[in-house]
Amino acid sequence: MDSATKIQPPIPVVRRNTWLKFLATAAVFYVLLLMALLLTKNPNLFPTLVMVGNFMVPIAYVAFFYERRHLRRLTLPTVSLAFLYGGLLGPLAASILEPFFIRQLDLGAFLNNGVIISGF
Repeated sequence: MDSATKIQPPIPVVRRNTWLKFLATAAVFYVLLLMALLLTKNPNLFPTLVMVGNFMVPIAYVAFFYERRHLRRLTLPTVSLAFLYGGLLGPLAASILEPFFIRQLDLGAFLNNGVIISGF
């Protein structure tokens, strides 16, 4: 068989720094939302500002590792569902467990809170 007649698989397109572009874009939107909130004093912008701030870094983190594909067997839907379930179950577990472990607000309570939320 001639080497010219062999069919070569397509070379996959490797996108680099998509996570960084997302993080920069989200940071710009965060600053714009913060400026709009401070200038207009519209309380309806506050939940949007909180949501952008809370999801900006975790989504960039997931995009960073998914872009590198160190775990090649994981598909984007699998990673997305794990991110969603972790984001829902983490705060739920923290809100249930915090009253059992935190009796007063001091440095130890803040450390306990961090351990509970982080899931160690």
